[in-house]
Amino acid sequence: MRVRLAVIGLCLVAAGSPAAADPAGDTAAALAPVAAALDGAAKAADACPQERAAARARLAIFNARQMLGVARSNPDAILALNEKMDTLREALAQCLSFRQLAERYHAKCQGDVRLGMTREEVRQSTWCEPSKVLRTDTSDHSREEWIYTIHAGTTFLGRPEGFLYFTDGKLTSIERAVP
Repeated sequence: MRVRLAVIGLCLVAAGSPAAADPAGDTAAALAPVAAALDGAAKAADACPQERAAARARLAIFNARQMLGVARSNPDAILALNEKMDTLREALAQCLSFRQLAERYHAKCQGDVRLGMTREEVRQSTWCEPSKVLRTDTSDHSREEWIYTIHAGTTFLGRPEGFLYFTDGKLTSIERAVP
């Protein structure tokens, strides 16, 4: 029983619960804070900017809640609950990573583009870095076509899609994709 309660304590720490398992207490009481930790995890998953990562976190929460129900009546299921909590922590870490990516993008890339901007000014706009650049040099001019595509996994950034055209380093044409 002492080993089982030690595992419960590890589970609660893994869940991020402020309460620790009481070696003298029972399994159900020791697991009570896990439900609150899962409620907090659900709020974090709802705030996840990337939909697939949010869905993985919600599935991990669902699985952990199911295993929590089993663990309350069967202390042998605590290890399986701990595994579910590990999966949940990984999913929420991925959500945090996407949130940080979005924050960095929005801190760097602000404002719309306008004709006459330089390449560096465009890189500071919401268009930021292009997906691809095509360059054409002639005897008279240097032309660039900046291509912006959106990947399904990065739509949360709110990045524009389309083409920007530069002549001799100045933005001369803007072609926006119509949603």
